[in-house]
Amino acid sequence: MGILFESRKYQNVVFVGRDEHGKARFACVRGISDDFKGDVAGSDKQYSFSLPLPIKNPKSPQLLVFESPIDLLSHVTLQQRGYLDDGRKWASADAHRLSLAGTSDVALIAYLERSPMIEQIYRKRQINPRLVVAVGLFDAYI
Repeated sequence: MGILFESRKYQNVVFVGRDEHGKARFACVRGISDDFKGDVAGSDKQYSFSLPLPIKNPKSPQLLVFESPIDLLSHVTLQQRGYLDDGRKWASADAHRLSLAGTSDVALIAYLERSPMIEQIYRKRQINPRLVVAVGLFDAYI
């Protein structure tokens, strides 16, 4: 069950949000060579792109909320590589992660209704794309 695809016609990135049964219910498309952004017709924003439940702790009380799916994936990548370890204990590596795919709170409200274990919500600011590129270039030479 994929959550990330490349569109055939334009090679855009497609982020898929699934319901609790694994059925695709939402998809948004983001351009890789331009600023194209859009939601696929018929998508239900209540099931916006999120990472699967944390494997280490599915009952984690923490939810990290991002404006875009790319910010979410950038944060995970930087955290896994240790670039976001600033000594604070609030940003658990096994927290739930949700993209709003914009600025609407529809996805957040629905996620909270489906996830009663959530007690702490952290809004993550946009990741600086130059940092992500720099990290990628840096890691390529290690």
